[in-house]
Amino acid sequence: VWVDNTARTIVIYDTLDTPSAQFDSIQVGYALDGEFAILKYEGNVLEQDTRLDLTTAQEFKVYSQDSASAEGIQTYSVHAVAAPKLALSFPALIPDPAAEAEPTNFSININVLGGTDVSSINTLASTSSSVGVTVTEIKVDGVTFVGGAVDYSEPVAFQLTVNDANEGVTYTVTYTVTVTVVP
Repeated sequence: VWVDNTARTIVIYDTLDTPSAQFDSIQVGYALDGEFAILKYEGNVLEQDTRLDLTTAQEFKVYSQDSASAEGIQTYSVHAVAAPKLALSFPALIPDPAAEAEPTNFSININVLGGTDVSSINTLASTSSSVGVTVTEIKVDGVTFVGGAVDYSEPVAFQLTVNDANEGVTYTVTYTVTVTVVP
């Protein structure tokens, strides 16, 4: 899930190759700033772990502590989309241990052979997405990435900036990549 408080947009996404048109519902939990703020969905207070119908466009209304004024009520649009899939390649390692690594819950786990220097692995990244969905930028731990050496001594965050022309939204998808040296 990605939330943009400035644009008041919530994007719910999946990478399991399920077309977004098949997202019929989702169960949500949430947190709000403000002790007395409430969230309404279809005119009712949204309870924790509520199942939401995503077959049509939806809106949440957030009522702040002082909802008597217009500024106290914020409306968020909710979009269900298929997120782009991230694929990695380590071309200097033969065989390439990243070639067959598939994301699971926005995590990619890659095993490399003992003796591999994980502090500087030459990495190439590619994405695949549905028609109308474009990855406009990839960042590694917050720095723009076009390919090159990556330090995998700790898990690495690959952030994809995504423009979805079908829904008219731009959002960020983060994959966590962990490289483990095996004996």
